[in-house]
Amino acid sequence: LAAPAGLFASLESVPTAGWLQIMITTAFVETGVAGSRPSGTPFGWFGFGYPGTFGEAQTDDKAPGDIGGDVWQRYDDPEVKAFKLNAERNNGRAAMLGITGCLIHELLGV
Repeated sequence: LAAPAGLFASLESVPTAGWLQIMITTAFVETGVAGSRPSGTPFGWFGFGYPGTFGEAQTDDKAPGDIGGDVWQRYDDPEVKAFKLNAERNNGRAAMLGITGCLIHELLGV
């Protein structure tokens, strides 16, 4: 299956069921449901939830939103943490500017 040229055309070519799968998987990972371990299921729903993988369940001993697992790096030094957070923000800003440039380029037809 070849995707059509252009950002908008390629996004429109994804079937509705494909978008639904993407949204459900994202919701499972973001809410921690993918990592929860119901009784009788050793490794969580769909096999997710191994220690250190995405989707580890939220528990009371973790900070809100901390579903990353034990292998994710956490920074205790406030200066290092601030530097890393600012670097991540700048990377996000650069990505947003990049995708905006791609969209404008396509809309102008250049």
